[in-house]
Amino acid sequence: MSISRMKRAAATVLVTLMVVVGGSQSALAGGPNNTATAINTKANSLKFDLSFDIVRVVDGVVDQTNAAVAYASCTNCMSVAIAIQVVLVTTDVTSVAPVNVAVAVNQNCTSCQALASAFQFIMSTGGPVTLSHDGRKTLEDIRKQLDALRTSGLPADQMLAQVQQLDAQIVQVVQTSLVPVGSKGGEGSPSPESSATAEVSPSPTGSGSSASPSSSASPTATSTPSSGTPSASPSPTPSGSSPSPSTSP
Repeated sequence: MSISRMKRAAATVLVTLMVVVGGSQSALAGGPNNTATAINTKANSLKFDLSFDIVRVVDGVVDQTNAAVAYASCTNCMSVAIAIQVVLVTTDVTSVAPVNVAVAVNQNCTSCQALASAFQFIMSTGGPVTLSHDGRKTLEDIRKQLDALRTSGLPADQMLAQVQQLDAQIVQVVQTSLVPVGSKGGEGSPSPESSATAEVSPSPTGSGSSASPSSSASPTATSTPSSGTPSASPSPTPSGSSPSPSTSP
């Protein structure tokens, strides 16, 4: 692939992501960002990127960005980007503006698939916490299962179903495995918020087919209690797009 074509591919992905998050780079300029990016321009190949991060917020500013971008411009190929971010808020909240976005793009390709899955889980803990030994081990096992998807041979829709099942397991583990710092056991009273968004952008078999870029975003922006004792607050229902093939004459 020529350098000019690589630059065009990267520019397409960047512009699409900027449009999704509001048409400017400001949405990506907040706190720690977690990004998975898979750009594939090689026939008969797979590009796979997994980014799994746990962030602790100690200054009250919840502005983390979690993004997954998958781009495919090739024949009989697949791009997979999976971004998972857990945000533990250990102090009173002063500002809430997190971003969770997934973008999947097929461009000038034949028999190609692009899968982008972004899952962001925000939890107010009411104080410093850590994961128990068993919790850390279970999350590591889940991470290995996610990474194993790169060699699974699954089509994009089935792979997405597997990812979403593992996302749900991550929530369960975090909710049941957090303990106060310095404690040997026990559970806190977390106040969780979660946001999930995913895109599957397949193109049908056939020469000359191409797909137009598609995008979706499901940012979470729900305030958590300002008092030291956390209380339950509603969690939005995770949203995910269904496969949306597009063709050109």
